[in-house]
Amino acid sequence: MIQDLIVRAVRQVGLILLAGLAGFCCCGWWNPAPVAGAEPPEARVLLAREATAEVTAIAGGYQLIDEAKGTVVAKVAPNEGWRVTATGREIKVTRNGQVLTGTYAGSLCFQADQPENIFGLNGKKYRGSLRVDPSPTSGENKLLLINQLDLESYLAGVVGMEMGFKAPAEALKAQVVASRSYALYQRENNRLLGQDYDLRCDQYSQVYTGVAGEQPQIWQAVQATRGEVAVWDGEVINAVFHSNAGGRTEDSEYVWTANLPYLRGVASPEDQVAAEQKGTATAYHWQKTLAPAGLAERVRSLTGKDPGTVTGLRVTETSPSGRVTGLAVVGTKGVITVGKLQVGPLVSTPSTKFVLGGGTALVAVGRGTATGASAPVPVVAGYVVTAGGVKAQVPVTGQLYLEGAGGTRVTGAAAAGEGLTLTGYGFGHGVGMSQWGAMGMAKAGKTYQEIIRHYYNGGEQDGRLRLAGNWGR
Repeated sequence: MIQDLIVRAVRQVGLILLAGLAGFCCCGWWNPAPVAGAEPPEARVLLAREATAEVTAIAGGYQLIDEAKGTVVAKVAPNEGWRVTATGREIKVTRNGQVLTGTYAGSLCFQADQPENIFGLNGKKYRGSLRVDPSPTSGENKLLLINQLDLESYLAGVVGMEMGFKAPAEALKAQVVASRSYALYQRENNRLLGQDYDLRCDQYSQVYTGVAGEQPQIWQAVQATRGEVAVWDGEVINAVFHSNAGGRTEDSEYVWTANLPYLRGVASPEDQVAAEQKGTATAYHWQKTLAPAGLAERVRSLTGKDPGTVTGLRVTETSPSGRVTGLAVVGTKGVITVGKLQVGPLVSTPSTKFVLGGGTALVAVGRGTATGASAPVPVVAGYVVTAGGVKAQVPVTGQLYLEGAGGTRVTGAAAAGEGLTLTGYGFGHGVGMSQWGAMGMAKAGKTYQEIIRHYYNGGEQDGRLRLAGNWGR
């Protein structure tokens, strides 16, 4: 993800400069005008790395192609049992238990030769074709199993798995546009870098389960937005998204490295929808207790340094939205501080938007009596409630001290007893579109265009972010 952001940011600067020299301008927010007969781009999705795999043709027609030689090895009849096995840098193939003569020294492809095709891989169903590559990693006796299919069919297997099948229609459409934009961005970058595939099938790209992820309402959302992508100054954006922002999304540079203009933090109060539904409250608000021994082991693994016995934690730095970007681990052998890229792996919490301690801080600022406000405002969001009941924003950087009526001080530090409790908000990295926020906006009557504009341009209609048709071509 970090590499993709850096590569794209560098390329984008050059493209914007070239566009400016050519008299480029963006007109209008929404311009998905279709082109007759336009076909979607192909997506190459890594399904698995396996030493051996079982393949069947379920629907349509397939041929097995030796891509190194450009020849047809065999027709693949429906329900035949095929197996491919890695033998070093070569591939052994069997059909119905019979080994085909010879081995194959390069890529093989179970190539779809009809418009509607479904193949089975290790018991799961996918559309399109299956390419089988020997692993490029020296000494790894495995195969790369890569699904090649049109982008719209890929999205039909992604969107329900990412947002859920019961999301409002406008939220599903917003997810389709975000997922399509993200996929095209990654596709272009990975092909520029010479990668064998464009996307993975898990959370490192987007969760894709093939035919198992398809439902009628998902296909409807895909077809209703066919080819639509979000573009910034004419370039398809890296439309990252996450489950729940905990009330506010984050600027990209506080989570990764690149400062991208369409990944700016925005308010996301609709995230609270998760807390209103049975079984999903922890997507918005959660607690986790860390065992000191386990924390010490993770410190050693991440930093190569030994803190000794962990005695406490101290927040050293936070982002504008309240995410922890610096965390000090206090141990008997010293203090070890980690930065924004290591905080998440260290504490392994749903998000890095947390405070140290087991409850919501609701105290007075300065002198007075503690407020009795009915709706506590968490310090993690950068707000406190004064003695007079006034909600006031405060900077959440470095150490934060709040003084209550009895002189109690709440600080950004915690001592380890049997465990260290973290209280947090949100789920995921917090950059780009909040999926729960999108669902909340849709329930409030917002369109998918408004949702996209809110999360990727702060709701502005300045012409820099717009929806374009035909996959941004």
